[in-house]
Amino acid sequence: MDDFKTDMEINATKLESHFLPSVFSTIRHHLHDYANKYIRNINNNNIRNISDEEFQAIKTLRNNKEIIISRADKGNAIVVMDKKDYIEKANNILQLKQFQHTTKSLQKEKEEEMNKYLRE
Repeated sequence: MDDFKTDMEINATKLESHFLPSVFSTIRHHLHDYANKYIRNINNNNIRNISDEEFQAIKTLRNNKEIIISRADKGNAIVVMDKKDYIEKANNILQLKQFQHTTKSLQKEKEEEMNKYLRE
């Protein structure tokens, strides 16, 4: 995008010697407006790398409240699971002995430990 702005400015300077100052000022103003509209248009457009059908399928899946869509634990993949199964598996994991309920938040304590370590 910066290259586009630079090119527009360079080309405008090349035109300057061929026009009266008042005419050049008008041209420069129009070029500036055009460049800004072009840049705004590009920044506001989300260019998809999937087809309309694929986009619609993803949208339908996202709106389905009976499924969970998440990243896989391993690999660069996405997992689609039944919401009930997902909640059941999460609860099973939380029931394991390696986890325990706590009433106080350890966040502040861990944060202070980390800050102390970083200061050393």
